[in-house]
Amino acid sequence: MISDQEQELILESIRNDVDRIGEQLKEIALQVINDRISSFPVFVASHEHHNIGRPIFDPDRSTLNWNFHASLLEEFIQKELIRKDRVMAFQKAYQDPEVRACIFVFTPDMAQFIFVPYDLTEEDLEAE
Repeated sequence: MISDQEQELILESIRNDVDRIGEQLKEIALQVINDRISSFPVFVASHEHHNIGRPIFDPDRSTLNWNFHASLLEEFIQKELIRKDRVMAFQKAYQDPEVRACIFVFTPDMAQFIFVPYDLTEEDLEAE
């Protein structure tokens, strides 16, 4: 378990990255939605290697704080990261995937979904 202060630092770090790449995340999300791949794109941010989604920025060439992968709600269900009985609650929390990014942040001590506008001129960052 991490402290509130550590969690706040993590969220601020994610916010800084989204401020830089929000437009690219939005383009990816809209392509996923418009191509009818999924109505709920999910981005994964971590420092560790994992097998969720596909990398979207080269970590060796990136100056981001986090490694980002693109995934889908369906992959999270398939890998049992979201239980089937929690899907409707997840979709309700997500709200509008064309306006807000869903980012699954995980570290050795924390794993949670956050929802953040692609355009961070709004002061909105929600953790679920």
